[in-house]
Amino acid sequence: MITGIDHIVIMVSDLERAASQWGNLGFTVIPGGKHPRGTHNALIAFQDHSYLELIAFWEPDYDAHKWHRFQNSGIGLIDHALASSDLPQEVEDISGRGVVYDGPHAGARSRLDGVELSWRTAQPADIEGHALPFIIDDVSPRELRVPSGGDAEHANGVLGVDTLQIVVSDVASASASYASVVGAEASAAISVGPHIIEFQKPESGSNADARLRDYGAGPFRVRFYGSTAFDVDPAEVDGARISCISR
Repeated sequence: MITGIDHIVIMVSDLERAASQWGNLGFTVIPGGKHPRGTHNALIAFQDHSYLELIAFWEPDYDAHKWHRFQNSGIGLIDHALASSDLPQEVEDISGRGVVYDGPHAGARSRLDGVELSWRTAQPADIEGHALPFIIDDVSPRELRVPSGGDAEHANGVLGVDTLQIVVSDVASASASYASVVGAEASAAISVGPHIIEFQKPESGSNADARLRDYGAGPFRVRFYGSTAFDVDPAEVDGARISCISR
């Protein structure tokens, strides 16, 4: 069963600097650790059990990595994952609804305190860009991978993800494919657990249009909810477009 957004991936050029920038915006940033190849990360977790993954390359020439083309792109949001309680069954169910996923495949990360984490992921097989999510479930306990408690509380009052906006060239087609993944009715805005996935065809010449043209369909903006509304200049956070509504 898919339970909602697991995490949203934000490419940063320098992990230490990015952690400081997000911290200055009132987010609690927790060191993540190092993946076996290519990347390392820091995490910003929320009360709704989702989190942001700030990710950078410690192995900059590792061009086999699926996110390598985003390195130093300055577009911020690059991908997102949905959480599943049973990934093998999820892959089978999604295939039955007409969308092919590869996996499950093993994933791992070493935390800075030496704790080894493991999980499984499945990736959309035949869809260009990153309009469709990858899907993840945990092998090691999820509470080891995802910060919680005080580590998921933020000085700026953010509580969780309200809406993730995805730019696409064809809203009807993209929403239909996404709906097949999560077992929902196709719509320009699809509810997945407590979160909303919104599809938008950008206006010609806009920043969203440039993202679509240069990197294909994928996440463009995330709106949080919390105690205080705010907007953030993308230049402050490696091009990520983020805002918060009060509710």
